Amino acid sequence: MYRIRRLFVWLRRSRYSRGFGVQSPFAYGFVRYVVNEHYPYYAYERLMRQMPDIGKKAHKLGRLYFRIVNWKQPEVALSFGGEQDSFRAYATAGRRAVRVVSVDCSALMTEVEKELLALAGVVSFIRVVPEGGYKEFCERILAGAHEMSVLVVEQIHRDASMFRYWKELCAHETVTVAFDLYYCGVILFEKKHYKQYYKINF
Repeated sequence: MYRIRRLFVWLRRSRYSRGFGVQSPFAYGFVRYVVNEHYPYYAYERLMRQMPDIGKKAHKLGRLYFRIVNWKQPEVALSFGGEQDSFRAYATAGRRAVRVVSVDCSALMTEVEKELLALAGVVSFIRVVPEGGYKEFCERILAGAHEMSVLVVEQIHRDASMFRYWKELCAHETVTVAFDLYYCGVILFEKKHYKQYYKINF
C-alpha cells in the first residue's frame, strides 16, 4: 500500500523534483543536497537492519532526519510525539554528539526542555508528530526559535485541518523559508532570506 501511495504522490509532484524551478540558491542547495540527496550514506544499511519493523515511510523520514542533522550539525534535537527510538537512532547517526530530548505528548515540557529551547545561539533541530498537545508545543517552538533552528512537522497532509494548521505555521512572522515535502514540512528561520514557500517532490 505504501508503494502505491508513494507512486501516486511522486507522479503528482514530479515537476517539483530535485530543485526544479527553485530560484533561490540557498533553497536549491537545501533541496538538492539535503532533501533529495541520494548518496548511499554508510549508516542507512545498518539502520535498516537495526530497525526492520518500523516501515518504509519511517525509514524514509529517518534518512531525511539523518541528512538534516548531518547538514546542520545541531547541538540539540527535540522530538515531540511519534516513535522516538528510530528518530534518536537516525539523529545520532547524523551527529554522534547531538543531544536528543524526547518530549512526552501527555505532559508539558519540563524545565530542562524549556531551558534548552531558550538557549540563544544553540543550533537546534525540532521534530513534531501531530499528537495531543502538539499545537501548544509548536507555539513554544515558534516563540523560542532563532536563525539556527530547524522545525520539521510530520503528516502535514493528513487531513484538511492539519494542512490549514501547517499553513498557519508557515505564515508566522518568525518563519522565513518553508518546504512542503508532503510526508512532512520543513521550516527555517534564517532572517537573511525572504519569506518563501516551496512544494518539493521528496
